[in-house]
Amino acid sequence: MASAKYIDKIELGKKFNKLREEAENRACVDCGAPNPQWASATFGTFICLECSGKHRGLGVHISFVRSVTMDEWTPQQFRRMEVGGNKRFAQFCRAVKVPADASIRVKYNAEVVKVFRDMIDHKARGDNWTPPSPLPTFVPPPTPSESERSDLNRSGSSTSGRVSGVGVGRSGGGGREGG
Repeated sequence: MASAKYIDKIELGKKFNKLREEAENRACVDCGAPNPQWASATFGTFICLECSGKHRGLGVHISFVRSVTMDEWTPQQFRRMEVGGNKRFAQFCRAVKVPADASIRVKYNAEVVKVFRDMIDHKARGDNWTPPSPLPTFVPPPTPSESERSDLNRSGSSTSGRVSGVGVGRSGGGGREGG
C-alpha cells in the first residue's frame, strides 16, 4: 500500500494517461520507440526500456529513472513530468543545438542540458525561473587526442578515467533523485 507521500497507483495511472494525450509523450524522447513505459523524473520525459538502462548508467545525479507503471511516484516527481514533457525537452534541445544524433551520455552530460533541468526544478516547485541570457548552445565534448585514442584501443579505458570529455566513474550514494 502506498504511503501518503506517494500518489495512489490508480490516480497515478490516470495522471500518466492524461500526459500521454500529448503525441510526443507516446514515443521515447531519445530513440522514438513507441509506448514508453519509463520516465526520467529529472527531465520530465518519457523513455523506453532500452534508453532507461542508458539513463540509469548516467547515475541518479543526472537522470532519476522511474517506471510509469511499477514504481511509486511522489507528487513532486510527477509535477516534474507535468512541467517537462518530451515536446518541451525536444524543443529545448533544438533551440540550443543539441545534435539529434547525440548519444544519451553526451546529451545529458552537456552543460546546456542542465539549463532545462534547472527550469524543471524551478517550475515543479512553483518558483519563478528566468532563462540565462543569452541562452547557451551545445558544446560537443572534446575529441580524444591520438594518444588517448591509442590508450582506449589498448585498454578499453583512458588513463585519465574520461572518454570524450565525459567522466565514466560511478557516484556513491546521496545523489539527487529528481525531485
